[in-house]
Amino acid sequence: MKTTLLVVALLSLAPSACLSQGELTFRGIGLASGFVVRTAGGPDQTVSFSKGTPERRMLALAFQVQSHPEPVKAFEAQCRLSADAGLTCRWALVFFGEDGGEWVKIGSDAVADGALQPVRISVAAPRRVEYALAGGDTLDWAGVRKLWFGLVVDGMGEGTLEVANPHLTSEPARPTEPVKIGLSPGDWTQHKDAAAQGSLGVGEGPAGSTLRIDFTFPGGRHMFCTNSRALPPEDLEGYGELRMTYRAALPLGLSGLLVLLSTVDGTCYRADPMPAPAADWTTLELPLKRFVRAEWTPRGAESLNLAEAVTIWVGTHGTPSGDGGPGFIELAELALVP
Repeated sequence: MKTTLLVVALLSLAPSACLSQGELTFRGIGLASGFVVRTAGGPDQTVSFSKGTPERRMLALAFQVQSHPEPVKAFEAQCRLSADAGLTCRWALVFFGEDGGEWVKIGSDAVADGALQPVRISVAAPRRVEYALAGGDTLDWAGVRKLWFGLVVDGMGEGTLEVANPHLTSEPARPTEPVKIGLSPGDWTQHKDAAAQGSLGVGEGPAGSTLRIDFTFPGGRHMFCTNSRALPPEDLEGYGELRMTYRAALPLGLSGLLVLLSTVDGTCYRADPMPAPAADWTTLELPLKRFVRAEWTPRGAESLNLAEAVTIWVGTHGTPSGDGGPGFIELAELALVP
């Protein structure tokens, strides 16, 4: 669904003596269909809003970028959000290039409990919006003079957003906790050879429900069954390993599991060596520095930059022996760990 963008404030980004970030100055407010907005004064910017239509809209603060740190790693702010239960909100950024290009980056779910929370959205791997008729295929920060920060909002209700100390930063992320990758079958998509059979379902593991991948391959020719989902929207810079708890049985002739991370340009990086099938529940921590560019994707960087990764894939491929047969992969945990 095309996101309708609402500008509710105009700010300018002043040059800063600190190379890691810039300063912001509040300038004004605007309105758009679907929202009624009012602001309050004070050292922090507070925006109260009501939304009377259910379709998705974006409530955004606008920034004029006069200078930026080098390199730009992320947008950061201290935010406080209160919202009715009928509203679902996610943090979002939109970048505007001098050449007419526009890019969007959707962040994590916004916690609407009224507590002050740090918000950080990585600027790596933004998606170029489809309706931008001008601009190049990649974001060039030298040509970015404006950006929007705010909320992508679904549903109807009222809320209040308070934003303090918004800035661009060159500081890298320093994660301290694992990021879980969801295993609900509805969030995964199966890709397989036309001659293969396969399904996604729910199983039972050592700590609750699992993602169960079943497939059947004919023998004598190369087969594949891969299963993908989007990575969590958190800033993924700074994570060092992919932790995987699994069990698997593969048709005779297949040697291991295909575990991939792919970037926004389609380049795939695979775990090397391939995790071996295991009859019992097994936990591996796969170092991301040992992911190698897959042989079938010769373009792209030689090494994985996790900050640019957008999709994870788990499956298998190869030529089954004899008549082939059934196999399964069951995942009890997937997580990125620092």
